Amino acid sequence: MPVADSPLPGVTVVIPVYNYARYLAEAIQSALAQDYAGAVEVLAIDDGSTDESPAVLAGFGAAISSHRKANAGLSAARNTGMELARHDLVVFLDADDLLETSCLQMLVQAWQKEEVKPAVIGSRGRMIDADGAFTSELAADLDGRVEKLDIADFVLRNRFAPIVLADRRILLGLDGFDPKLAASEDRDMWIRAATSAPVLLVHGALHRKRDHGSNMSRHAERQTSCILRVLEKARQHPDIHLTSQIWAEAEAVCLFQSARMYLAAGERKTAISQCLRSMGRAWWLASAGNVGYPTGFRIRFLLLELGRLIGIGRSPAANRPEGSAGNWTPMNLKTR
Repeated sequence: MPVADSPLPGVTVVIPVYNYARYLAEAIQSALAQDYAGAVEVLAIDDGSTDESPAVLAGFGAAISSHRKANAGLSAARNTGMELARHDLVVFLDADDLLETSCLQMLVQAWQKEEVKPAVIGSRGRMIDADGAFTSELAADLDGRVEKLDIADFVLRNRFAPIVLADRRILLGLDGFDPKLAASEDRDMWIRAATSAPVLLVHGALHRKRDHGSNMSRHAERQTSCILRVLEKARQHPDIHLTSQIWAEAEAVCLFQSARMYLAAGERKTAISQCLRSMGRAWWLASAGNVGYPTGFRIRFLLLELGRLIGIGRSPAANRPEGSAGNWTPMNLKTR
């Protein structure tokens, strides 16, 4: 609830909504339940939903603000939310995800401590399934420390879910999220934001990200294509200057993540092919540790999956997303 004369900055929680009536009320309630002493606006942007989402929004009455628009995709909905927000600091929350009650407090606290104010502050969290049950353990290193990230970090791999605190003035000044991207629009935004101001990561479990686990094969193709477009877009940016080795490793990591998604979809041959493409793009990854992989991870992947393809070894009961201890990876995708 807003508090008069609070020294804390106001925050708008922007919730893009498209046909997620099943989860929407819980997402909104998590935004309203924040342990934050400053003013909080909860702003839902209904991106032309055709389910019961409008009725769910209406049920909250004056507790939230809402705006309905013609369907134009997630990026356009977030951009509209930034344009309509009453506060310059915004937190993005997808309609099927949840904020922990300490989320706003910890993110704003990190923002206030910085002399040069950040463009974006991300956080870590935990994965949940469609029913809200945790699918990942609570990572042991969630100690609340704040890490500064640079452009190369995001070129190599996305570092956090799009549940972030952002300065809308900076993001809108960079033309906001790119509506032409069907996926990885958040990674593209963080890369561009990092050219203008600091980007930080709070190592605290501040959200719950929902993994629906459906249509993985189609998602793998779309996600891979979009990441490669994001990388090419970054390569053409006049203020981004990275070595050819970094670009090659970024593409190699993208292709390996694609291999993991195809494997999760049960397409082992395609997964093996993508892993081989990854190794062909960059045989050795000097940045493997920086993207969270152990030495030789792709060779191990190939040996295991080739063995399973010819009947040696048992197939895993489930292929859990890499980073399941609380790090975001692009394996968690939503159909829009």
